[in-house]
Amino acid sequence: MTTASKPITIRPACQVPQWDEFIARHPGGSVFDTTAMIHAFQNTDDYEPLSLAAVNHHDEIVGLLVAVKISMARMWPTLVTSRSIFVTVHGLRP
Repeated sequence: MTTASKPITIRPACQVPQWDEFIARHPGGSVFDTTAMIHAFQNTDDYEPLSLAAVNHHDEIVGLLVAVKISMARMWPTLVTSRSIFVTVHGLRP
């Protein structure tokens, strides 16, 4: 028996209205995963957030990634002075 593969799409947090609800219900979710915190990172100098959701064909979140690149010094090359923090929440059901 062959089953057809169901597509998973990757979307930024701003295109996933159920993001904060998923975080609130998920046992691994935290304030650092919320869209409010992502916006705070976006508005902080030298912080560059990346927030992505994997969404199935039913428009349900099946995985999240929140990463923040932090540049440590403006005068030094960023390859030497930047750090990344990754937070992931995954699982089919919160």
